[in-house]
Amino acid sequence: MRMNRLFIPFFILLLALAGCRVPLDKELVVRRIVDGDTVELYNGKMVRYLGVDTPETRKRAGDRWVYSPEPYAIEAMDYNRKLVLNKKLDLEFDVRETDRYGRWLAYVRVGEVLVNERLLREGLAWYVEYPPNGREYRERFLSAQQEARDNSRGIWKDLHAISPHEAGKHSGEFCGVKGRVVNTASHPGVVYLYFGEKGEGALTAVIHADNLESFVKQDISAARSYRGSEVELFGKITDGRYGPEVTLYHPSQIKIIE
Repeated sequence: MRMNRLFIPFFILLLALAGCRVPLDKELVVRRIVDGDTVELYNGKMVRYLGVDTPETRKRAGDRWVYSPEPYAIEAMDYNRKLVLNKKLDLEFDVRETDRYGRWLAYVRVGEVLVNERLLREGLAWYVEYPPNGREYRERFLSAQQEARDNSRGIWKDLHAISPHEAGKHSGEFCGVKGRVVNTASHPGVVYLYFGEKGEGALTAVIHADNLESFVKQDISAARSYRGSEVELFGKITDGRYGPEVTLYHPSQIKIIE
């Protein structure tokens, strides 16, 4: 009788634990949309879409996050919701499967739809590449982005060229920039393209070491090819250590016009 009294509570505990598990057929179903390029699954995992970046819905204010959607952030989030909410995902991983936050990094399909590509094609995302991930679908994603740009969809519809000295007023925005690269610098792990002298508050374009491969393959020496040239580029303006910055992930982001 004593053994039975011990066994019954243990059996109830097992049943309770089993009831907390997500059914296998729902583990990869999307439970919550975080933003245009991130979702949460019923198994508790967060999935960050590879190869794309979408406008943010929140920004950091001191030690907390506040709701402050960037242009087209709501449209990207709503479109992502339409594509994946309460649907089972087919996830394809690349070389690196998780980021520093523990999120899965994946190419995401719902049926025949490659969600990453669809966001680019609708102009609700732009192409980014974080090697060693990203090479698998590079050309396909760039083609989708170019189609959106050619047809002025989404973020490309309102893209207007600002001068490098205006960049500081557009932090957090996806912008086009037109100006002259007055100087360049190359350091281990990074190349800088300067659009103004130090202290002027002009834009700096940054190419990290992992992304330099794409430039080299197109016979571009980033530290020399752009120096003194008038260029057009596009990307998201961020607050850098010494002023506004934009990261160049691929040569398609910048073009010499003079």
